[in-house]
Amino acid sequence: MKKDKKITHILIGMILGIVLGGTSAYAAIIYNSNQVSYSNSTSGLTSTNVQSAIDELSNKIKTCLILNNINFGSASSGSSFVTERIFASRGIICINYNGIINCFTTDFEIEADHLKEVFSNNCAPTNGGPQTLNCEADGEFGCYLDVNGTLSCDDYSDNIYCEVNRNGQVYCEET
Repeated sequence: MKKDKKITHILIGMILGIVLGGTSAYAAIIYNSNQVSYSNSTSGLTSTNVQSAIDELSNKIKTCLILNNINFGSASSGSSFVTERIFASRGIICINYNGIINCFTTDFEIEADHLKEVFSNNCAPTNGGPQTLNCEADGEFGCYLDVNGTLSCDDYSDNIYCEVNRNGQVYCEET
């Protein structure tokens, strides 16, 4: 009887060793996130692998601004400027265009495509100097962005011009 128990314990130990050993070997298989496919059919992202999807979402987050405490109907002073249609503060400009608030940063790499999307591709590079992009929207807004980190927008309806730079400086005036 004692011998049978010992054999049973050895068999259980061997089985556990095989199971755990197999599990450990399986767990050691590591996939890089760019090797794992991703279905973009629901999200609308263009990415088709996990790493690209994460990077794409990260870039989208960088261009978003939570506007919980911004009232587009009141003006403030100091380092920001607000009207009903344009807001400028610390390296960003937001415009209220067709009832949708779009915010832009001074990062050319991120914002060039974002500006083209908002302005329905009514954008063109300017000649000479650093890489730039000028965009126009139905005679209501115009925005300019250059690779050196200068962003400016004109609200043609309210005659307001605002400019921010990558250092967070804000300049707005009535035109």
